[in-house]
Amino acid sequence: MPVQRPFRLLPSFRERPWGVSSLAPWFVNCAPEPIGEVWFTARDNPTSLGRPLGALVDDDPASLLGAGAFPGNQALLLKILFTAARLSVQV
Repeated sequence: MPVQRPFRLLPSFRERPWGVSSLAPWFVNCAPEPIGEVWFTARDNPTSLGRPLGALVDDDPASLLGAGAFPGNQALLLKILFTAARLSVQV
């Protein structure tokens, strides 16, 4: 079924020992553990429509990604880091 309305990508919070307890003003998080990374991914990212982004794209890739798109060809990982301390280059 084609997506007929705008939708939001919802963040996926990742706990890290070097993370922070508050992501305000960017995000509202309720986790007691320190959050160090917020992920947005092409396949598994939750959306405001209740289905993962990958499932929406698989249903109708052309309407979301353009005429040349086809299912299974999405590559996206956006990580936003929130740190309480300096990190090494490897992170």
